Amino acid sequence: MNKTVKTAELLKIVKKPDVIMVEAVIRNGCVKVTHYLYEDKGKLYDEGCDGEVTEICAKEFKKNYSKTNWTIEQVLTEEMQNA
Repeated sequence: MNKTVKTAELLKIVKKPDVIMVEAVIRNGCVKVTHYLYEDKGKLYDEGCDGEVTEICAKEFKKNYSKTNWTIEQVLTEEMQNA
């Protein structure tokens, strides 16, 4: 996909009913940090590339990453998973 979005738009994508998981990347110079974001029962989960999963509310996530540009690498949907 490789679409660049702000944090608020990223969260809108994660919260879509057919989205299972979003792989999004923060780039800062030559440093690349990958996050796997998904929602379950109204809770937002942020899994880092190290496998650590953090439960975080959307409001706090937006605050923590308010000035962040994300590159969406991949969006896994129910349709893709069932294909």
